[in-house]
Amino acid sequence: YLLAAALLAGATDLALQRQIRSFDQAWEIVQDRAMRAGMPGLRADIAMLRLREGRLDAARCTQALEAVEAAALLAPYNPRRRLELGFALEAASSRPDFSAEQSGLRTRALAAYIDALAISARLSLDPLAQLSERERIEAERAIARLEADADGSMDQPRRAP
Repeated sequence: YLLAAALLAGATDLALQRQIRSFDQAWEIVQDRAMRAGMPGLRADIAMLRLREGRLDAARCTQALEAVEAAALLAPYNPRRRLELGFALEAASSRPDFSAEQSGLRTRALAAYIDALAISARLSLDPLAQLSERERIEAERAIARLEADADGSMDQPRRAP
């Protein structure tokens, strides 16, 4: 586990190719051990980094999406996990190589962003657990963007956020 965390931390300081290799190595370690030891948070964090890279094939994107979904389900009162889920679903919905059964991704992304804001609002007694101002604005913009697309083109492929 420490090796995966070290690879993840070191990846941000490396050249792009080394960074990609480090993310892939960290992902493989966590994939192997997460199934046995239950590390959904670290697995989701690495999955989000890989999704943000935008270079995953459809199968690996599906794996990353599943990791983010699992972490969100295991942390129902964490607004950041819902925000990440919204981003992951929206990013996956923009992929032209996803099949027709993926068509509800944008609707699910919208729901995740709305949930993130609602969860954050309920955490008013714990400001550190709430979304930051930047995260709140990001969620609000995503909701506006997805609602604007709700005119029938909701599930059509679109550029990643």
